[in-house]
Amino acid sequence: MSSNPDRRKKAKRLRSVQGTLDVLGAASGKTTASRSCNGCTACCVAMGVAELDKQPFSACRFAEDGQGCGCYETRPESCRNYQCIWVQGALPDAFWPKLSGVVMDMGRPRSGTFREDDLPLTLREVRDGALDAAPMKAFIEKVKRKRVVILFTKDSRRLLGPPEKLRALETD
Repeated sequence: MSSNPDRRKKAKRLRSVQGTLDVLGAASGKTTASRSCNGCTACCVAMGVAELDKQPFSACRFAEDGQGCGCYETRPESCRNYQCIWVQGALPDAFWPKLSGVVMDMGRPRSGTFREDDLPLTLREVRDGALDAAPMKAFIEKVKRKRVVILFTKDSRRLLGPPEKLRALETD
């Protein structure tokens, strides 16, 4: 039998996950709050940058750990155009990529007509095992009930989500 503090921690974590789900729809550009990267360079590892001939899941030569981008003012356009959904203000502090080890963003629509909940949520693991951490696993379990979730690690890609949405991806 778990103790009261354990139950309270679990309940608080579940409320946090639910709160995250409530604001997730805002990640498609409807946020009002935004944040600074504050020295986080997780996307600098996770993302490929064609202008720099940088492959995904490799270190960027301009990333300065704890400082951010060393060429911020002159960074490539693909870097300028990218914002993870944590920076957009759509996730709680605990999901800061530097802390969580996971960079999240929303996929792009495949056609001109789409509903926001049809956009896949992409998670890129930049610290080994980060996708397996309890809060992240709970978050993924909740989100995949309603939306396609794409999980990337340096070695794999997995698609999760409602079967009808996964089938729709196959036909697009």
